[in-house]
This record gives sequence, structure tokens and C-alpha cells, in this order.
Amino acid sequence: MIMNRQATKANGIKILAAHYGISPEEVAAFGDDYNDIDMLQSCGIGIAVDNALPEVEAAANQICGSNEQDGVDR
Repeated sequence: MIMNRQATKANGIKILAAHYGISPEEVAAFGDDYNDIDMLQSCGIGIAVDNALPEVEAAANQICGSNEQDGVDR
């Protein structure tokens, strides 16, 4: 299966933000893996969960609890 290179989480957020009349800088996103790095960097606040890959944590603005401890909910 070949996936369109434009089908990324970051582009999805840009499209949704435009639909709702806000800028990507007004969006907070959470991630833990390589495919989340671009998304975290394109949002106003990029948050990595505590058990994210080190590269993802480095790309994030903040770190929350792990996904195993409901970190996104807190």
C-alpha cells in the first residue's frame, strides 16, 4: 500500500484548525512515537507522554504523565 506523503498528523491538524477557524498555534497535541514529532512541532503546544521515545520528548514543549497512568487526562 502506498500512502500519500501529505497524509500526516500535522497536515490533519492544519486542515481541522482551518475548518474551525483557528490557527495551529491554538492547538495542543499529544504524542509518543516518531510519527508524532512533526505534529508536536506544528502545534502551539506539543506534549509528549512520559513514556514517549526520547526524540519525541525532545521535540515537545512539555511532558505529561505516561499513557499508562492516564497522563493526558491529568
